[in-house]
Parts: sequence; structure tokens; C-alpha cells
Amino acid sequence: MDPTEGVDETSGGSTPSLTSEGVGTSEGSTSEAEASDSTSTPMESSGEASDVANESEGETEASESTGSEPTGTPVLATFGERTSANYRETTSDTFVSVVQQDLSFSAHADIHVTGANEDSSEVGLIRFDVVALSGRVIVDAELWLQPIVVTREGTLDLYGISESWATDPVDGTPGLPNWNQRTDQNSWIDPGLLGNSSSEVDPFATMTLLPGDVNTDVIVEIPPERIAAWAEIPEENHGFILVTDHAAVQLASCNFADEGVRPLLRVTYLD
Repeated sequence: MDPTEGVDETSGGSTPSLTSEGVGTSEGSTSEAEASDSTSTPMESSGEASDVANESEGETEASESTGSEPTGTPVLATFGERTSANYRETTSDTFVSVVQQDLSFSAHADIHVTGANEDSSEVGLIRFDVVALSGRVIVDAELWLQPIVVTREGTLDLYGISESWATDPVDGTPGLPNWNQRTDQNSWIDPGLLGNSSSEVDPFATMTLLPGDVNTDVIVEIPPERIAAWAEIPEENHGFILVTDHAAVQLASCNFADEGVRPLLRVTYLD
């Protein structure tokens, strides 16, 4: 059963509090001490007034900070080609292969991701159309993927794509995108997107995959600000690539026969 069915809201947890205890002082005094205390009273009063003013200012700043925090009811929106998704026909996914450089796999049932340091390197690409979230305050985002094959343990890294790309509805025949071409008229700056021009320098999410992770959803946390940027400037939403160090992975794509295991983006925003 699709774990997203029937879910439409999320809620936050509680915040732990910290307490402290005062430290006592010894009793006893002399007349000289009392006189000294009496003499120093005006200065202490001035200091106390300053402390009160500082505390009041600090409380005001804290109040203003709290007031600026976004408020609202958390709402869950799901994007993908699963039956239960709120927004369907929003996914494009494929993979490119160094062995089959001119072929496109945009209609393939699986997304292949193979170690970048191997001769059979394959890189996955996924893009979700999230323009429906424009203007929303996004507080959380998760990517749900289902591995079909994991031959050995390895990390799966997600990098933002820096160039636009087109898709042809073909599987294993010449088309777009492929290892070298991203559109009819344009090549990738970095073939296979394995460089710092076609994709970002640093991954925005990383996870570890094990051979036992097959046929179950694995969850990757996505920075909410990335989803917000894609929603507000859709022309700059080029999606992301999936790269692995040495594992060989096959993930269910948006064309997989069982709709319940296709890629899913879960986003929580405030209404």
C-alpha cells in the first residue's frame, strides 16, 4: 500500500526547556561593611536601572523575532506519478550512460545509477514541476525513492542541475537527453553532467544505500529553500542528478508499472 495515502497534514514537536538555580551567599556583616554598602547604593541603583533597560530591550527584540516567524496550519502536498499524489504529471526522469552515449532512456521503467569511477558509469536525472507551491511558506521536503536493485553498499548523492534539458519519450533509442546532448541544439558542458558546470559543485543531499534496501521506500531530506526557489523561478528548475560512488543502483522511475513505487516528492507548507 502506498504510504502517502490519507495523509494531508503534519505537525511540529515540542521544544525542551532549560532551568537554572541561583547560588546562595554567606551572611554576616560589620558596621564598616554596612557603611560601604550605604555609600555604594547610588552606583548600584544606576547599574540596576541600566540592567533593567537592557533586559527590556532584549525582551522587545525577542518578541519581535518571535513575531516574524511564519505561522499557519501545516499542509502536505505530494508531487509525482503515484496514484495518491496531489499533483500528477509533474515528473520527468531518466538516466544517461557512458556506454550508450547517444541513447535516451526517458521512457525506461528504471533509473540506473552506477559508480562514476567505473567504465559503465550511469547518472540519473529527476525533475519535479512544483510551480503550484509558488507563494507558499515551505517548511519541510522529502524525496521518496524505491530501489529495485542495489548490488552493493554505496552513497547516493543529489546535485542540482545547472543546465536545462529536454526529454524524448523513447527507451534505449537515439533521443534526449543523452550522455552528450541536453537539447536538440545544445550539448552538456560536462558530458554525463560529471563536472562543475552542468551540475553544482556540492551535493545538497546524501544518503547511504544497502543491498537490503530494495522494494521499500528510502527517504532523502531536501532543503525547503531549494523547493521554494524551484516554485518561484520555474525556468531555473532543472532538477537534480543522482550520482553514486561505487554502488550499482536501479530505482523505480515515473514509468514503472507499479504506480505505488514511483518517485514522490512530499512537501509541507503553511496555509
